[in-house]
Amino acid sequence: MKKMLKNRNGFTLIELLAVIVILGVIMAIAVPAVSGYITKSKKDAWANSARQYIRDAQNKANASIFELPIYQNDATVINVVKRVELETGKMKSGYGYDYSESKTYIVIVQTEADQTNPKYKYYFVGEDVKGNQFPLTEDSKINGELITKGLEITAMPTSSAIGTTVNLNTNSGTPLTVNVTQVYS
Repeated sequence: MKKMLKNRNGFTLIELLAVIVILGVIMAIAVPAVSGYITKSKKDAWANSARQYIRDAQNKANASIFELPIYQNDATVINVVKRVELETGKMKSGYGYDYSESKTYIVIVQTEADQTNPKYKYYFVGEDVKGNQFPLTEDSKINGELITKGLEITAMPTSSAIGTTVNLNTNSGTPLTVNVTQVYS
């Protein structure tokens, strides 16, 4: 009888429980890390898309499809959803949601007083229908870490704002004050 007990196959209940506990500990460590990587990749994808939107706006401005601002602090505002394209044709946030049309736009600002040698800064701002937000950010400072929720995103100025000065909320807390000269909605 003792010989039969020693030759048994399988695992004891204690051994099975130990394996389950070990797997639980591994999952508790791995799931948040994997979730963090997924969220970071979504944010980085949105930042890359924002850069591509700006490049398309730059190309269209250089081709005179969009009129560039002339005087210092003048701004051209472009609706991303209606006026800008990606090569892939996808117009979704990094999270895969549609953009809020009134809160996703590009601002081109003329930064030099000398009109013979104008320089421009390009800004992107975006919000998707689920409230994920990309604050108004200069193109050289765009990165996925800026994406958040709960910001006060300024709605895109409309054509009635042409000829007026507007304050646009930025990620730094200091508004961008511009004179709206063109709106492409």
